[in-house]
Amino acid sequence: MNEVFKLAARYAKRVTFSHYDWEISRKIIDKNRRIGISMSGIQDWVLKKFGQRLVVGWRDQIDPETGKTFKAAEYNDKVVQTICSSIVQ
Repeated sequence: MNEVFKLAARYAKRVTFSHYDWEISRKIIDKNRRIGISMSGIQDWVLKKFGQRLVVGWRDQIDPETGKTFKAAEYNDKVVQTICSSIVQ
């Protein structure tokens, strides 16, 4: 998923440098450079395309640096494999 976000952010950032016909849009985009990449947007796409959730559960994991336990996401393998294979192509 890190690679998905990285590529999505890279694409979205480049889009902000496109030419916009409306001056008001150009001014706002130049000022803010907001790119609109979020986990919820990707989750919506996954639900629509696969009919399943991306995150299917949570498991306890220990942070190697702090030794503290935290909840790590468990991902839907089918969805992850499909996304990753489309990135590699």
